[in-house]
Order: sequence, then structure tokens, then C-alpha cells
Amino acid sequence: MKTPLSLPVSRLFLGIGVLLSSLLFCASRCHQAKPDNNLWGAWRHAYEETRADGARSYRPRQHELPPSRGRHWFEIRQDGTFIDHPIAPADGSLDEPGTWKAVSPTELAVTLKTGRTFRIRIHELTPEQLWLTFE
Repeated sequence: MKTPLSLPVSRLFLGIGVLLSSLLFCASRCHQAKPDNNLWGAWRHAYEETRADGARSYRPRQHELPPSRGRHWFEIRQDGTFIDHPIAPADGSLDEPGTWKAVSPTELAVTLKTGRTFRIRIHELTPEQLWLTFE
């Protein structure tokens, strides 16, 4: 037989359990969506280092690379700004601003103001090298 307090107490425990589950889920998802702090900055394509599996090597923009008739590079900022710098027709670079959103710690969804969208999947990241694929 139920006592007068058993029903409210069981509801209280159920409510606390749901609340804790929700908080843990939110905390784990929020943590998962935060990219590594080494990602912020300007990255230049080191096409000489591209791997057989298709992963591209990017180095910090100031990193010395062999002469080239143009290199793709991009800037990614912690505030959600993404600026793509594809190779221009005259071997310079263009500026295509946009935004990024973390899908996971290793995947970003990028939307440029031109309407172009793509994803960046991060395979490896150190302060000196970024291995990624574009999807």
C-alpha cells in the first residue's frame, strides 16, 4: 500500500533523474562541439604533403613553404568567422568571407557569403600542422 508521501517522493526522484540526464546530455554535447584551440588562425595548403588517403596538409600561414604559383589558404577565427582564400586567376588569392559552426570537435560546417557550403573534417591537428578533408 502506498503511503501519502511515497507518490510525491517518487515523482521528485523521477524529476531529479530527468533533470540530471538532461544536464549530462547537454554538457556532453556542448563539450563535443568545441574545436581545439590550435585551430584558430590562418592555414596555407602544403600540397606537397597531401596523403594517399586524400587528407590535405595545411601549415600556419607564416610557415615557410617552397615557391608556388598560388596556394589555397583560409582563416578560421574563434568568433565563428571563416575567410576562404582560393587561388585567383592571376595566381593571387581571393577573399570569400563566411561563417563556421562546429558539428563536432573534428568537423566544421562552413557557409560562405557566396552561398557555397562545405564541411571540414579534421584528421589531425598540432600547432604546426592541420590534416583535413573537405566534404
